[in-house]
Amino acid sequence: MAEDGIEGLIGHDKGGPEGGADVAAADALALVVSMDAAKSNAEVADGVLEYLVKQSRLVDLQLRHFDEERRLAIDAAKRKRLSDRLRIGAQLFVVLVIVAAIAGLIAIIYDALTDRGVKIEAFTVPPHLADEGMTGQVVAKKILDRVAELQRDSATVRAANSFANNWGKDIRVEVPETGISIGEISHWIHDSIGRSTRVDGEVYYTGTGVAVGVRVGDYPTIETAGAEADLPKLIEAAATRVYAQTQPYRYGFWLAAQGRLDESNAVYRQLYADGDRPDRIWALNGLANNEESSEKYIVAERRALALDPHFLLGALNIANAEDNLGHPELALSEYRAAMADARGLADDTLSPAGREALLAGGQEALDEMVGDFQAASLIAARAAENATSGLSRDLARQSLAALLIALHDPVGASEQLDIVAASKNERDEMRLSTLRVRAAAEQGDWAGALSELERSIATYPREKQLNLRSRHPALVAELYAHLGRNAEADDVLASIPSDNYDGWRGRGRIATLRQDYTNAAAAYAEAVRRAPSFAWAYEDWGDMLREKGDLSGAIAKYADAKVRGPHWADPLKTWGDVLMKQGHSKEALMKYDEALKYAPSWAALKEAREAALNHKT
Repeated sequence: MAEDGIEGLIGHDKGGPEGGADVAAADALALVVSMDAAKSNAEVADGVLEYLVKQSRLVDLQLRHFDEERRLAIDAAKRKRLSDRLRIGAQLFVVLVIVAAIAGLIAIIYDALTDRGVKIEAFTVPPHLADEGMTGQVVAKKILDRVAELQRDSATVRAANSFANNWGKDIRVEVPETGISIGEISHWIHDSIGRSTRVDGEVYYTGTGVAVGVRVGDYPTIETAGAEADLPKLIEAAATRVYAQTQPYRYGFWLAAQGRLDESNAVYRQLYADGDRPDRIWALNGLANNEESSEKYIVAERRALALDPHFLLGALNIANAEDNLGHPELALSEYRAAMADARGLADDTLSPAGREALLAGGQEALDEMVGDFQAASLIAARAAENATSGLSRDLARQSLAALLIALHDPVGASEQLDIVAASKNERDEMRLSTLRVRAAAEQGDWAGALSELERSIATYPREKQLNLRSRHPALVAELYAHLGRNAEADDVLASIPSDNYDGWRGRGRIATLRQDYTNAAAAYAEAVRRAPSFAWAYEDWGDMLREKGDLSGAIAKYADAKVRGPHWADPLKTWGDVLMKQGHSKEALMKYDEALKYAPSWAALKEAREAALNHKT
């Protein structure tokens, strides 16, 4: 026992392949025996203690080993996860690059297929001109500037894709690139499959000066020639001819806006003869706009509607023309039908902005026809704010001025008229003169209104005859009647067709002025028969009965007017006036308060309300 100690008991040969569990069991048994023997043998006890210490060290080493292995395994797993992420990220990046390249190529191809803009290349110029600063790119830029100016001044509600040769807003100078680049690839694709219009040309010396030659696609070359000192004008003239050649509808529109109606009509007639269906429709609309009478205007627009029954602009124009002819009941029906059709997006020749503008204009007209001048004025004010051209802005301000006159706001109307007058456009001045006559008449300044009328007739005899004698004949007759020029008043009344609603109103108002109440009542009855949906004749009829002394009858007519024009202040104010005559100041005050909601700037209404309030107090 002393020789082998504890090793002799538990450190024997494991022997055999079984080792494992048998050896462990034998060691455990030997340890138990040794520990039992150690109780009586100090040497055995020392051996057992030494053995246990060694085993404890071994276990510590194993635990440290296992912990190290675990840490190394975790680090390896982290490195593998990071590697996997980097690998996947690299793969995704490659995929994204490929997808982006494909998407970019598709975008370039799509842009090329849908590109209908104009690209102006640098012109060829003599070295002498280039040395003086008139380089090829400068010439191209001047062409660009003129074309862009014409494009801006001929803005239209027509959809760009309805033009046979549309440039849209994409007009630019093409700058050449060198080497292989994305830009060069894009240019090559656009040249190969695109539909853009390319403009190039040259400036060259002639025996007497210089000439500018411009080529636009497959069109014949445009040439202008003159003195070298006039080169900027020659370039501008060439650019104008480029626009006329390639954008005939817009060019005709531009000519009309400049007052060059004969030239505009010639362009429209040619476009109608040679153009496709949308061009023919819009050419007829252009011819209609240039007509001198509402009757001819309607005929031309109906020809356009025969080609496309959903042509919104034509339908709205016909409604407006019928109203100008004194057919408000028919006009109201036409407006409502056009608006209902348009809300179904039936007209595909309109741009989104154009459709929005026309629908707003149609709603403005409908509001005005039922006496809701305040709602109509808000639409006109927005139109003036959002206008994209000076012409459309001025027209919106003129509409706003007319509505402010109807709202009895002469100060606001005058502000709008002054803004438009500052543009010093002759056609605007003719329209403004009509509005000034109406504004003076609304304030009871009959002499001032007639003076303005006669001044404008002397200045623009043909146009003023159209604007006032045709569109506002009753007003003209009433001006003469108020100033005692009865023969002239009767002459104007006799010229008004029997189907004109305002003509019957004018007959009634002049008969009332002459205290011919029988004929006045007959005229108002005829006006009501022709346009039963409208409040105006009922209001006039009530005024006549009030003058006659039939206050109850007047109130009944004002009530009829209120039903047909629920947001019109005038019948409420006159109703209040009658109530005041009857001594009913409390009821009158209620009418005045309601009227002020619809005409808040009406000075006479405010004075009447103040008087009613004082009387009640």
